[in-house]
Amino acid sequence: SSQYLGKSLKNNKSIISLNLAYNSITPKATVVIAYGLCYNQTIRKLVIDGNQIGRSGSQALIAAIQRSVDNCSDERHRLRIFMNDCDCINDMEGLFDANNPGGLYSVDLEEPYGRMVVDECLFLADHKAGCKVKRFEIDGSVIELVPYTNPNNQ
Repeated sequence: SSQYLGKSLKNNKSIISLNLAYNSITPKATVVIAYGLCYNQTIRKLVIDGNQIGRSGSQALIAAIQRSVDNCSDERHRLRIFMNDCDCINDMEGLFDANNPGGLYSVDLEEPYGRMVVDECLFLADHKAGCKVKRFEIDGSVIELVPYTNPNNQ
């Protein structure tokens, strides 16, 4: 699945250009791909044209571009993402959004998406002022997370 591709992008050191055009990439998979791109230092070009990436996926990809701009002073080596003919509006309900993390998430740790949500919640709790993980509930392979942002500390 394309979620596993997103997971592998986090540690990839050799791919510099990736074409995923018209591959039925879902919003959930796009969020995982964007997460992997945020940590990838080698990919400079992603073509994701013609996929239904949704609002969450498109926002996550924009965040990946911003992180690339913030971390790379040489414009030639910054990440470029092409999203022509993508559905950036229709979304899956309840997808994780690092820009607005408040909410309850029930995640399956067998999926890359579930592990990504846990990683991002813990990262935000450590690095974003006023943001904390309020509760973990462990039930088998499912963890419920309540990322909490104090509106007075944003």
